[in-house]
Amino acid sequence: MTGWLRVGPVEATLYGIPASNAVLTVQLALERKQIAYRRIDQLPVLHRITMRARGFEGSTVPGLAIEGRKVHGSAPILRTLDELAPEPRLYPDEPERRAEVEEAVAWGEHVYQRTLRYLLPWSLLRRPRAVAGVLKDARLSLPTGLVVVSSKPAIYVNSLIQTSNSHMVRQKLAELPGMFDHIDDLIARGVLNADGPGAADMMIAPTTRAFLWWQDLRPELEGRPVAEHARRLAPEFDADIPPVLPLR
Repeated sequence: MTGWLRVGPVEATLYGIPASNAVLTVQLALERKQIAYRRIDQLPVLHRITMRARGFEGSTVPGLAIEGRKVHGSAPILRTLDELAPEPRLYPDEPERRAEVEEAVAWGEHVYQRTLRYLLPWSLLRRPRAVAGVLKDARLSLPTGLVVVSSKPAIYVNSLIQTSNSHMVRQKLAELPGMFDHIDDLIARGVLNADGPGAADMMIAPTTRAFLWWQDLRPELEGRPVAEHARRLAPEFDADIPPVLPLR
């Protein structure tokens, strides 16, 4: 992941926070389109203020400034990129295939992505030494080391915002095996891993790659198409979280 890619006719600014699977979705799409961009990370939690101050409709990330437009949210950004740079396409033209991809994108954004937000704050509060690895790709104006040592209050506030508590962690852990099965099925049906990485691949793979951070979850993922798919699309989105998750 470059953070600044100097190719293509369009330049864009991607606003995010460190270690965001949703931001990586857009980053992969920009690189697939060969659109020049730079990534600016904001301080987690405070980004809910700064995103509004930058003129975006929502307070979460990602946000993309491109050709005088400000687009908020990973799925709207993917659609906008297909409008501005039609090739290579992120969404197929054939109506039935497009409907399948749009359904997978919506599931990836509203169900799968959000599952990570329950597990991550809860885990980092209990394994603070893992924070440095999770934040190693940060693009902040402050030294990353300083952000790491002062991160606990922000992680705690984020855990409250996301309702990242033991009850929700157990509930989401119980749902994860079915989610991994669903992605394997999407791969088998050609909705993912089709002619080339498209919108659904880019929406789903970063979240799977993040789940591979957990030593607890790797045994459920290793050797499966879902894990291979994630590592191929997002090889550099790497970290290590020691055993921490509760028994299900």
